[in-house]
Amino acid sequence: MNPLDRPGLDTWLARALLERGDLPLEALQKGLAEARASRVQGMTLARVLANAQTVPQETLIETLARFATPKGLHGGTRTVGDYTLHEELGAGGM
Repeated sequence: MNPLDRPGLDTWLARALLERGDLPLEALQKGLAEARASRVQGMTLARVLANAQTVPQETLIETLARFATPKGLHGGTRTVGDYTLHEELGAGGM
């Protein structure tokens, strides 16, 4: 799967791009709105920003790589932003 199409990372990506100054707030808000409107089609924030050429694709892939894990969700540790996940505590919910 292309890193730009990996679901579940929009919030982390938005925060990272904003913190690093890679994207003005107005452009981020516009991209998030478009990604939300296109969610049923599988559109991610990264894909929206790449398609609009708002942020260079290389910057998006580099930023997303900080949240990726070669072992997947259920093996070893996973770093997400400032957090390190060591093991899954449970699944499901209310």
